[in-house]
Amino acid sequence: MNWLRRPATAWTLAGLTVLLTAALVPLSLAARQNPFAAGGANVVISLAFGVVGLVVAWHRPRNPIGWFMLALGPGFISQIDSGLYDVISYRLGHQLPLAPAVLVSYHVSEPSLALLPLIILLFPDGRLSSRAWRRAVSGYLILTLADVIVQAQMSVYAITHHRTEVDTSGQLLLSHGVYGAFFAPVGIIFFARSRRSRLGSRTRWTWTRSGPTWPGW
Repeated sequence: MNWLRRPATAWTLAGLTVLLTAALVPLSLAARQNPFAAGGANVVISLAFGVVGLVVAWHRPRNPIGWFMLALGPGFISQIDSGLYDVISYRLGHQLPLAPAVLVSYHVSEPSLALLPLIILLFPDGRLSSRAWRRAVSGYLILTLADVIVQAQMSVYAITHHRTEVDTSGQLLLSHGVYGAFFAPVGIIFFARSRRSRLGSRTRWTWTRSGPTWPGW
């Protein structure tokens, strides 16, 4: 997998984020929405993740944090774009090509938010502190995969049973209220990470030993 940790890969992901951001403007106008309202803070957050992820991946390619942040950038923007595509197809009634595939893609990509707590847990050196944490993260990833499967099944059910009503963000009305149980572990992980931060001296020593710190990357 070392071939994936190349500068070209990092720049490709960053460029994809920019292209998807540019596509948001015509999609918003076609969906009869304000581009700034449609993207809003999510665009700023996605671009910020992309920039920071590019810097980290460029200077520390073996640290997974940079790659996770780079993946979140296009992931967030593509979800906004596909949501607008869903609005055009299923709310405004226009028959766009590949509309069912985009609808499924929109919903199965929502669990990508699960990368956020992983970034926090892996900070700063890209490693988990103990075997117990590795087991916890394995369970968390299994939960994420289960959510992807549920979202895919729900999307296929909506398409095959002609229940494709979506809200203004492009989300199926069938799926409202589904995510509370999934994102409950996020709060637990945030709390656990704050307790782990009390071991700051050891963590900072590990970060220092892993390489030169900013701005000497």
